[in-house]
Amino acid sequence: MDDGPHGRSSPLQRPEDAEGRSRRSGGKTPRASSPGPRHPSPLGLAALVGDNVKLLRRQRRWSLDQLASASSVSRAMLGQIELGRSVPSIKTLWLIAHAFDVSVSWFLEPRQTASAVVLPVDPLALVPLPAGAGHRRALFVEQGPRYADLHELRLARGATAELPAEDRRALVNVMVVKGALDILIGSWGHRLSWREVVQFEGQDRVLCHNADDGETVAVWVSQPLHPRATVKV
Repeated sequence: MDDGPHGRSSPLQRPEDAEGRSRRSGGKTPRASSPGPRHPSPLGLAALVGDNVKLLRRQRRWSLDQLASASSVSRAMLGQIELGRSVPSIKTLWLIAHAFDVSVSWFLEPRQTASAVVLPVDPLALVPLPAGAGHRRALFVEQGPRYADLHELRLARGATAELPAEDRRALVNVMVVKGALDILIGSWGHRLSWREVVQFEGQDRVLCHNADDGETVAVWVSQPLHPRATVKV
């Protein structure tokens, strides 16, 4: 079919083959450009950081005022960060991370928000006590920040063990769930019977002795105290 009056090719005209196109372009075949690396937008980053700050604050059961006091970041700025309206500077994020005692990178990672986690009884998670006194195990998820540490202590008959020392000021609660426990906190001692609880600031040496005829089981909760906090016991 001939070209039209203006020299335009007919839609049915055979297209030029690949070899011809290569000759016309100097022997180089055009390539499609590949997309560059994708980076999160400022809005996406603001939402991620804000959600993580809010998640951690709620896990710690802190109000915005408490976080502002602990981090030296204004309440208004914290509110803007949690709403995803402001991307905090490195300095501001460091102050918030320091208040929570986590790394800055923790706020930059997506979080799973599952409502429940099951911790099975794993023999590998049991920490044996010296001289066959028994064992202890953590009753919390090791990864990620947490509001408090929860441990189980199992003492064999007649066994004595020392609780792990706290490396910072912490409020500790110990409760006997089976048997009886003689507990020595510094120079103060007491025998805990079933379901009794003792509470103390845990930087002293703590010794526990099984005062029952069988195995004694106790749980202890350790909650870090903020340096500015005051706790009445």
